[in-house]
Amino acid sequence: MTSRNIRNIIAGLACAALITLGVTAQTNTQSGNQNSSGAYSQNSSSQTSSSSLSSTDKRFVEDAAQGNEAEVQLGELAQQKGTSDDVKDFGLRMVNDHGRAQDQLQALAQSKGMSLPSKPTREQQQQYDRLSKLSGEHFNAEYINTMVQDHSKDVSEYQQEMNSAQDPAVKNYASVNLPILHNHLVRAQNIPGKNIVNQGSSSQSDNTKPPKQ
Repeated sequence: MTSRNIRNIIAGLACAALITLGVTAQTNTQSGNQNSSGAYSQNSSSQTSSSSLSSTDKRFVEDAAQGNEAEVQLGELAQQKGTSDDVKDFGLRMVNDHGRAQDQLQALAQSKGMSLPSKPTREQQQQYDRLSKLSGEHFNAEYINTMVQDHSKDVSEYQQEMNSAQDPAVKNYASVNLPILHNHLVRAQNIPGKNIVNQGSSSQSDNTKPPKQ
């Protein structure tokens, strides 16, 4: 074998080695890009899921929003139709406190990419319609009785959500507003005259009780 042939063989082997190295480097680069893309997708998916709410938290937020809207509307009605300073002042407090709570919920919902209900429930609307037809002491009493019932329910629901909420923002909303709702409940319970409409039905109920054996 001549020296020229030997040089040609060596040159061929060198070229083959360079080609092999180039292919290996390209493969590694593509693999690295795919891994990076996968990690980004996972992080993006994780961020999206962390910003959404569980079904329980979402239901609480929606119910709380409708409750706030209903209390604001009833508070405005109390200022118009109430005949005592206690009722009018309580109505004003409902407008201010539940309006502020609704603003907090709007900000929370926006951060989670969800929209809140725009109006109260049908039951809450029926409640408003019923109260709007009353006047004088009967309105005062029915309004305050309604506030006691509503806020008793609210305190229980907010307490439960504060203990079980999965989302930190929802948990914070519940914990901040729970003491305010409890204060509303205590105030409503202490307003005089709230049981006036129940006196007749209470007497009738007593008369219908079976005699003790």
